Amino acid sequence: MRNTRFYCWLAVCLGVLGLTSSAQALSVAIMPLWHRVALADCVVIGKVSAIEDKLVMASVAPNGPMEEHRVAVLKLDKGFGTAKGLTHVRIGATIPKPPQPGVPQIAGIEMTYPVNLAVGQEFCLILQPHHKETFFVAPRSYEAIRKQNNANFDKEAALIERCFKLLENPDASLKSKDAEDRLLTAGMLLTRYKMTGRGVRAGEPAQKTEPIDATQNKLILEALASADWTKRDPAAFISPAQVFGYLQLTDKDGWKQPQNFNEMPAAAQKWLKDHAATHRIQRFVPEKPNKQ
Repeated sequence: MRNTRFYCWLAVCLGVLGLTSSAQALSVAIMPLWHRVALADCVVIGKVSAIEDKLVMASVAPNGPMEEHRVAVLKLDKGFGTAKGLTHVRIGATIPKPPQPGVPQIAGIEMTYPVNLAVGQEFCLILQPHHKETFFVAPRSYEAIRKQNNANFDKEAALIERCFKLLENPDASLKSKDAEDRLLTAGMLLTRYKMTGRGVRAGEPAQKTEPIDATQNKLILEALASADWTKRDPAAFISPAQVFGYLQLTDKDGWKQPQNFNEMPAAAQKWLKDHAATHRIQRFVPEKPNKQ
């Protein structure tokens, strides 16, 4: 019930873009760029310089079936996260299977396939390492940022660089003189702490919760309390209401969700005033295996 409430709240607060098909009930939620950066191991900006001749057989998930991967080489203009300092990265993508005769096809399903990387094309890609191979995994087509015919490419690249700079020293960023930077840092940290998709995929360790550092806890809540609740950061597409939703508060935390959404900012600010000194943010961490 808690997760359902949270994701319903998230959809409203984020204004999540859904790619839908009128023919079929396909809906792909695209989270804001700062949210995706917060969960990324690395982000790369560059041009596809080569496609390797040899296909690589690899499983998509641990203990999953083996599938062919086509590997592209991206020459980097910039790399962030674990790609910082690299000049090239290898990116593997599974090859979409041809339609099966007699099987209904969902319009728009190709948007969920890994991005098709062609030599000479320029991209900004949010990547995760393959669980076993030496290449990164290509993002879905709807998540890859293509430079061609994209007037917002430079703005999106600048936002990515801003996000990674803030996360290099998050406690210092939470003390920034810029209220928008403080809010953006708080939002990215809560994304990392609260998104249960990290570390709970098939074959990965189970997770437990633990309280975050007390000093950072205080700074996150102060960033929310001091934010301007009347506006949204136009560059990052983030607002205090969004970040407050990431706290995933329940009745046990003393939070009562107003029935009228317009009353939420005042209710949230009152909750922050009343509970900032006592509320402890919990984060997900892998459980350590029991010693035999």
